[in-house]
Amino acid sequence: MVDSVYMAKLEPEYINLKGNQKERGRFELAFGQIGASYLLGGALGVLGGLFEGYREANQLALAGRLRRTHLLNHVIKGGSAWAQTAGTLALIYSIAAMGLMVQRGCDDDLTTAGAATATGLIYQAPAGLKRSLLGGIFGLCTVSPFILWNHGNELQEYLRRVTVISTNEVSSLRNEIEELLDYHPDVDDNSYNNESEV
Repeated sequence: MVDSVYMAKLEPEYINLKGNQKERGRFELAFGQIGASYLLGGALGVLGGLFEGYREANQLALAGRLRRTHLLNHVIKGGSAWAQTAGTLALIYSIAAMGLMVQRGCDDDLTTAGAATATGLIYQAPAGLKRSLLGGIFGLCTVSPFILWNHGNELQEYLRRVTVISTNEVSSLRNEIEELLDYHPDVDDNSYNNESEV
């Protein structure tokens, strides 16, 4: 007979090394992100290919086997093209993010923004410098809403603090200016009024 004390385990037991976090890092998340991007790109490509093939089949008035073959060709070509593009972008992003994380020694929003910018730069590099720069800007603009979404509360708190500080500074500056305008030790009010009348 087995004692029930040994069998009643309510939580999984892990040995965490000192200094390790319990959450996954970029390296562990990279494989899932690449796979999910590939599958999502393939699904979008299949839908796009289906709509494009259906539109062309209607324009060409295809029927029967020709119509089915035409639709399948568009679905397969669209799915594979989009899946390869999305998988490649996710792979470049993951490699850039891991490289920046190792180089900087931390994983934060700057790493995310830098990796997205590097992804756009690298992916569009064969098209020339201008397209590469546009790709980098597009990558940065793509990831910026996600960064703002993740840290919206912190950004609101920061803006509130800045507004309070600037309001206090404006009030103190206004008081100092009013004190300076009211206090003129070497100017007599009567002499000032006499000069303004002349």
